[in-house]
Amino acid sequence: MHWKETVSNLAESSGISQSLSKRVINLTEILEELAEEKHGKEFVKKLGKLPIESAKALDEGDEDALKSLQKEMGDASLEEIKEILRMYTTFFHLVNSLEQYEISRVNRSREFEETPESPRKESIAESVYRMKEQGYSFEEALDTFHQMDIQPTITAHPTEARRRSVLLKQQELASMVSRLGDSDITPDEK
Repeated sequence: MHWKETVSNLAESSGISQSLSKRVINLTEILEELAEEKHGKEFVKKLGKLPIESAKALDEGDEDALKSLQKEMGDASLEEIKEILRMYTTFFHLVNSLEQYEISRVNRSREFEETPESPRKESIAESVYRMKEQGYSFEEALDTFHQMDIQPTITAHPTEARRRSVLLKQQELASMVSRLGDSDITPDEK
């Protein structure tokens, strides 16, 4: 099974939005082509096989899958293992960027749909509206808000600490992959 097929199956079963799923699959297709050019078809098959075998071995406790995984990685050269890790690292960093684009897209869409009678989902305005619908008095709502402790966290996840030049390249790549999912893109732009 190729990497793209594996990612496609995982995206479908994960419940992510169709828009994000399409972008992640496009990204995988691009990375798969690059990996095949550089390392060959067997390497790409391995990229598709490892997540499946890992899930079977670790999530399902499948002993045969664990043995297969151990043999596969035991037979791999150190250089091949480095390349596998490099591909997965690149993939996950770019997927994180695509997720950020998806969050922005969803938030913008919700903002366009927002009205006073139908506030944006998962917003403070929606909470206030629901409280009003449920009959909270102004004083009760105010008391509830005084009991809340909302503290935004503005820190990077430790795995996201990267050089600025790398971040800029990843953002540019993610932006390009994200555009592939747009309906107004021409075949030449693809």
